[in-house]
Amino acid sequence: VSTQSTGFHPDKNKSADAEEKFKEIAEAFEVLSDTDKREIYDKYGEEGLKGGMGGGPGPEGHGPGNFSSYQFHGDPFATFSSFFGNEDPFKDLFGEGGGLGSRMGGFGGMPGGMGGMGGMGGMGGMGGMGGMGSMPGSSSMFGGFGGSPKQAPIEKTLPLSLEELYEGCTKKMKITRTIHQPNGAASQEENILTLNIKPGWKAGTKLTFPEEGDVYPGRKGQDVVFIVAEKPHSFLKRDGNDLLYTAHITLVEALCGNCEIVVPSITQEKVPIAVGDKTIKPGAKRKIKGYGMPISKQPGQYGDMLVTIEVDFPTHLSPAQKQEVRRIFG
Repeated sequence: VSTQSTGFHPDKNKSADAEEKFKEIAEAFEVLSDTDKREIYDKYGEEGLKGGMGGGPGPEGHGPGNFSSYQFHGDPFATFSSFFGNEDPFKDLFGEGGGLGSRMGGFGGMPGGMGGMGGMGGMGGMGGMGGMGSMPGSSSMFGGFGGSPKQAPIEKTLPLSLEELYEGCTKKMKITRTIHQPNGAASQEENILTLNIKPGWKAGTKLTFPEEGDVYPGRKGQDVVFIVAEKPHSFLKRDGNDLLYTAHITLVEALCGNCEIVVPSITQEKVPIAVGDKTIKPGAKRKIKGYGMPISKQPGQYGDMLVTIEVDFPTHLSPAQKQEVRRIFG
């Protein structure tokens, strides 16, 4: 049995408002369990469901214009009985013979009583039906059981260069949102949002602007969420807080060593790497500490630059060159 329905059952809860809360739960259950009623409520809120919008049909042919206005009959036990039949969900609370059967005369109910509902606990305490916490709509209809929840957020990709993510930046984004009225009319509003990008942010970082999106009757405005995406860089790749760079040397440099590799940093600084007199194998690695991305959660700290050295082999050798190679290495 759901926590809310048993918690406000008048035979258990003697507070002054328990009876009214119990009615609200039954009313909510009646709407949630009826596909047509729930659709109208999701689109137009309590006002639309109860016929407060007046005249013609709403958008897409739905709305009060072709839906009989709904009014709760006032008997929560009749609601539970009509849905769950003879199984009493309150028997664990009151024992056999208690629950719905002993209470059907209440609230202007049906004397003699019918059985009860077959255990709302399996419905996740109302929440499993889309419940008080997730059902869109007005808070007034269901009192304190869920308020006026938001719709799913509007998500927008925010492409940023590696340089912008390194330095941090500010972006101005113009958005247009639609305000839907209970009578089916709609208007649009434009707004400029300021996005402050912090140094070191990574792809997938989300920047949320609460309730700046579209607004529907009986619902809070949608959140607008910008999701960071990294633009491809011309010579660097990112791996967490590190930057990856591939350096190329000739076969002669790889065999003879004693060469200098110059690595361009993200700030365009030229960072030299000295190579000793040993030969260099293709795929050799070098690390330049502190030349990676800023670590956003550790101000002043940076990742590293990881350099992979690739050897560019000649595409053609003359017969004389081949003979000389065989002489040296043969």
